[in-house]
Amino acid sequence: MSTIPGEIRVLHVDDDDAFAELVATYLEREDDRIDVVTTTAVADAVAALDDDVDCVLADYDMPDRTGIEFLEVVQERYPDLPFVLFTGKGSEEIASEAISAGVTDYLQKGTGTEQYTLLANRIVNAVESYRSRRVLEERKRRLETLIDNLPGFVYRCENDPGWPMEYVEGDCEQLTGYTAAELESDDSLWGEEVLHPDDRDHAWDVVQSALADDGQFELTYRIVTQAGNIEWMWERGQAIYEGDELVALEGFVTSITDQKEHQRELERKNRRLDEFATIVSHDLRNPLAVASGHTEIAREECDSDHLDAVADAHDRMRRLIEGLLDLARDGETTVEPVALASAAEYCRQNVAASANSSSKPTASFAPTGADSANCSRTCFGTRSSTALDVPPVAPLPETAWSTAPRATGRRPVTAWNTAPRAVAQRPTTPQATSTPRPSPSGTSTAGSSSPTTAGESTPARGTCSRRATRRTGAGRVSGWPSSGESRKTTGGRSP
Repeated sequence: MSTIPGEIRVLHVDDDDAFAELVATYLEREDDRIDVVTTTAVADAVAALDDDVDCVLADYDMPDRTGIEFLEVVQERYPDLPFVLFTGKGSEEIASEAISAGVTDYLQKGTGTEQYTLLANRIVNAVESYRSRRVLEERKRRLETLIDNLPGFVYRCENDPGWPMEYVEGDCEQLTGYTAAELESDDSLWGEEVLHPDDRDHAWDVVQSALADDGQFELTYRIVTQAGNIEWMWERGQAIYEGDELVALEGFVTSITDQKEHQRELERKNRRLDEFATIVSHDLRNPLAVASGHTEIAREECDSDHLDAVADAHDRMRRLIEGLLDLARDGETTVEPVALASAAEYCRQNVAASANSSSKPTASFAPTGADSANCSRTCFGTRSSTALDVPPVAPLPETAWSTAPRATGRRPVTAWNTAPRAVAQRPTTPQATSTPRPSPSGTSTAGSSSPTTAGESTPARGTCSRRATRRTGAGRVSGWPSSGESRKTTGGRSP
């Protein structure tokens, strides 16, 4: 085929060179789209077939080969290429032989110039028909390639409750167990056998509602395969009209059974997760409520700064529980901006409190992905505590912060590990120093760092109005232990 749009390239084979040139002149004059290439030998014509030829025009009687024999050569290489036999030997026998051999057209040579007009018209018609077939074949090939690679099948059916199938192509047998021929030959097979009985009315109502609107529909339903299995299907289609008349429905059907199973499994897991979160939050809230209640009682009976930290920890635990529930039920938590400086200070205080307590800091759970103040504080606190990895320490005297290195060459581990290397390195500005504070038994202990300046002293903390009690492992109740009872200073660590 010619690569120039609209051009028609004709290969004319005739043993009479002068006549061949005359024919070329008239054809190109009749239609400016026609471009004629002439040759007097069949061998040369065979070689010229590869030069984008749209039509072959040949004489019947030639020295080395007849026109019918040349036609057979052309058909072997280009089966659909138009071939017009233009011969001076006109007889019914030759015409019959040419038609039987598969020529596109047959025309007998004449004496007038009007024959060239007729010849040009037949050549143009033959080429246009050939090109149209090529376009249709290419479209069909692309459609078949698309259908063969789709996970389903396409159809054309009538708008009837039985859904009579006019055309089915694709993996219908793999999905339904029925071949395309079986579905096309039985007018009621799809509607009365394949569609699940409980979904037939639903499918009809959805399609009819779409026809009353824009003619496009989409639905899911179940089918019963030939083997008796139930499968879920998803279908999308549209109405086909000729003028105002509905002539057919065309669409695509594919299986969504795996997706349905996955969806049901996710729903089951979500239900279990919601039940688990509800139970866990209930079990956590009860002891938290008890702890908060005792904290309030302790506030009434004891004046201690530690109770503020306890209450704050209870509030933090409460927010974590609520965040856990939100994450489990909704998949997200409340998001709000947070000031980095305040979050860092909050975590510093928590880590300092953990370092001075008798228990090692532990990581806490926080919902991931929420940039809230609670989440940020939790992340900072967990990372800070883990990075420091501070062991339980006993109150240290002032000199403990600047003791000489041990035999190992390493400095003693302190809460913040920030003790100055030498007195000369201390800045002259106010710094955090270790200030003695009274213990519950009345003795002074060191190790609590607070910002002070030279000449200032830290006010004594408030004392409890009533001695707190605790229950020992043996079940006896004893008074709040003094610093000497609770721990003994051995190298700066609790035993």
